[in-house]
Amino acid sequence: MSNRARAHVSGVHLVFGVITSITSITSITCITCITRAALAEGTCAVEVQPPSAPDEWQIAARNVGAESGALASEDNDCDHIVVHVDDTGAWVELVTTSGAHAKRRVATPAELEPTVAAMLVRFPLDASKDASKDAKSAAGTSSPPNPPATSSGAKASLLLGFLVGLRVGFPHHFVSPMLGGYAGVALGHWELGIFGQWEMNYVSSSVPLPSGVQLYAIGAGVSLGRRLLVSDSLAMIVEGHLGGAVVNEEGNEATMDGIGGAQAEARVGAGIGITVPRSSSVHLRPMLSFDVAPTRFSKRGQYLDSQLPAPPQWGISLSVALESEAL
Repeated sequence: MSNRARAHVSGVHLVFGVITSITSITSITCITCITRAALAEGTCAVEVQPPSAPDEWQIAARNVGAESGALASEDNDCDHIVVHVDDTGAWVELVTTSGAHAKRRVATPAELEPTVAAMLVRFPLDASKDASKDAKSAAGTSSPPNPPATSSGAKASLLLGFLVGLRVGFPHHFVSPMLGGYAGVALGHWELGIFGQWEMNYVSSSVPLPSGVQLYAIGAGVSLGRRLLVSDSLAMIVEGHLGGAVVNEEGNEATMDGIGGAQAEARVGAGIGITVPRSSSVHLRPMLSFDVAPTRFSKRGQYLDSQLPAPPQWGISLSVALESEAL
């Protein structure tokens, strides 16, 4: 074979080798890209529990699911996300392929996407750490591009309650059983309502009422309260109320006829209590309340009748309500 022919054959072999190498590298690269894409597609799947959760949570979860694969990184090793929806919001639980997990609390569906974004950006997760910081803090520190409105997704619910209790009036230590009821609206963590109560019959061992004289009151007003989450089954209630009462102190027998009378008074006060179990639509609501009647501190408003003890100027109430909450 001539030198020219040998050179020609060698050139063909060289070109064929280069083409084969390029084809192999390209194939390996494509296979790697396809594999990574397939893995990413199954990463950070989002699940809502319970499946019957409201539509706004389902929609928010689907939006998060569409973005979670892109947000996930090799550092946080996200496997899946579970959104546990309850009456006042949801717990967002992120689980890694190694079994580590972290939790965040959100109040509305609008907070779900920025909260998940913050969790994926801020972690590598550590199995020894179970984060429980508030969702608003997490969302705020990550500076999401579209910060959510805190109350835009809050759901309103109707509150109805019947209560029994005891009110102690001061300064003469009058004690009366109490019956009452209330109705209101809960929006997110806030409550606005109206109430009424009957303080049935005051008695006092230190300043007894004359025989034949009865002291009682009927009151009503408005309240504004705030729910503070303590646990999955317990919430604390802090509220203020403004209203008034008609106090009746008069003789109810022929011998005391014409003594005493009825008089209206303003009342302002505050209370603290709990709801348990919080996750149930029907629950108990023990409350400890304080109220004061400003007009009773003046000489003119202190007594209904100079022959009778002065009605209470302020009081402390302890009550237990059976409350129903309906969406």
